[in-house]
Amino acid sequence: MSPDGGDSDDGGDNSSYVSLDIQEIFSLNCVQCHSSFESYDQVIASGLVVPGDAASSELYNRITLPQNDPESMPRNLPSLSNENIELIETWINEGALP
Repeated sequence: MSPDGGDSDDGGDNSSYVSLDIQEIFSLNCVQCHSSFESYDQVIASGLVVPGDAASSELYNRITLPQNDPESMPRNLPSLSNENIELIETWINEGALP
């Protein structure tokens, strides 16, 4: 996935694009309430992400809850798009690299 949301067709490593996308998702949807999500180190230190295992990651579980669930995130904002949820899932499952 390229920064503009399109698929990269160069066959190269897209991890830097995914990381930029993740950073943007957190900036737009998380940092307003969770200032601890301002840096990669803070996100990992929070314990909400289990690198390599989205299903065991509290962050992933909360963003996939129905919006009317009181534990759903982001709270007081629209739910993340399916595309953003899939990006976060991929990022976590691939090791949650910076």
